[in-house]
Amino acid sequence: MSSRIQAATTIAVGCLLALVGAWWAVSVVCCSGKPREAAMVLACAGIALAGFGIWAFRGGEEPRAFVRRNSLWATTAFLAIGSAALAHATFGSHEERTFSMRWEESSTYFGSSSSALGSVVLSFDSRPDYFLRIDDERLAGFLRASSNHEVEATLDFTFAFGEMKTFRLLRVGDKSSPVGFEVTSGVRGKHPGAPPWE
Repeated sequence: MSSRIQAATTIAVGCLLALVGAWWAVSVVCCSGKPREAAMVLACAGIALAGFGIWAFRGGEEPRAFVRRNSLWATTAFLAIGSAALAHATFGSHEERTFSMRWEESSTYFGSSSSALGSVVLSFDSRPDYFLRIDDERLAGFLRASSNHEVEATLDFTFAFGEMKTFRLLRVGDKSSPVGFEVTSGVRGKHPGAPPWE
């Protein structure tokens, strides 16, 4: 395949990525954070790729460097690296950790000002202001039936580029769930310190 055809194909791929990124950014205009950031990165990458294709396409008959002669190969490598980064950002890496935790009734944990009375709360021994409110009734019943308020809890964390994205509560004491128990995470107070998983 001639270098000019490769460059034209690179320009087309770059324009397509830029259009997809721009459309994605507009479609999530009501949102903020990482989805919009990812859309902007995709659009910018498309523009950069199209610019690279234009650079590879231009020029006279003078001998060209390897990358300029083979812009489509460079585009393929760029897309492969980008796809790997996107897959890592989407799926991340998993790590299970076990924490020493304490369960209490929400009225005890939050005090009389709590608006979530009647639920069970798990707090981290190392960072007691970080908590998990138990939304699974069976797990809440299991904890209430135990006279020991100190438990070991296993959480499955999903990390992407060094940052924690999500987690699942897999085990509390002798009770486990392969898909994770339903919980709501939260922070008590205004200055809780670093989270326990850091």
